[in-house]
Amino acid sequence: MFGYVLDDRLLTALSNGDHGSGALLALLHNRDVRVCVAAVTPAYAFAALPEERCGELLGIAVAMTNTAVEPVSDAVDALQRAEFLGPGSR
Repeated sequence: MFGYVLDDRLLTALSNGDHGSGALLALLHNRDVRVCVAAVTPAYAFAALPEERCGELLGIAVAMTNTAVEPVSDAVDALQRAEFLGPGSR
């Protein structure tokens, strides 16, 4: 079983109307691919967006039934998620 971990840049791009990001998320949703978002990730995305776009992003996240927002529970969990982001992700 495999899945994807989303970062705040993809969520921000989606909220700013990036069609590639929307197409990727729609494809993952339509194919029931598991998607995980660390709980801190939407917070970073929300901080970078105007208030009205935050509502739009929240609506998209709620509608994506294949997506789970999960807490980063400890340092090991953070390390495992960092592997998906790769070196130099920030």
